[in-house]
Amino acid sequence: MSTEVTSSKDFRDKLSNFFDIALKKTVSISRGKDRFVLMNESEYLDLRDEVLSLQRNLIALLDSPDKRETIEDPEKFFSEVFEKNRAKLNSKKVKQA
Repeated sequence: MSTEVTSSKDFRDKLSNFFDIALKKTVSISRGKDRFVLMNESEYLDLRDEVLSLQRNLIALLDSPDKRETIEDPEKFFSEVFEKNRAKLNSKKVKQA
């Protein structure tokens, strides 16, 4: 799926148009150095579910007996992996609450 790119000013000026675009493809909005994404909710939920599935698969891999031998400290490894993604995980928890 392609991405539409716009500035925050253009986004404000044409808000309803960008909602229509977001039904078909992701809209990337730049505001100075920051970038934001507008997407259809069902696409977002699909992406979130895919990430959760990948996380579950990673946990299952870490729990498998043959992987324990190759990872000396699974707790440390696991916490480092998720520490990198803490902000994303926290925002998901807030939205589910």
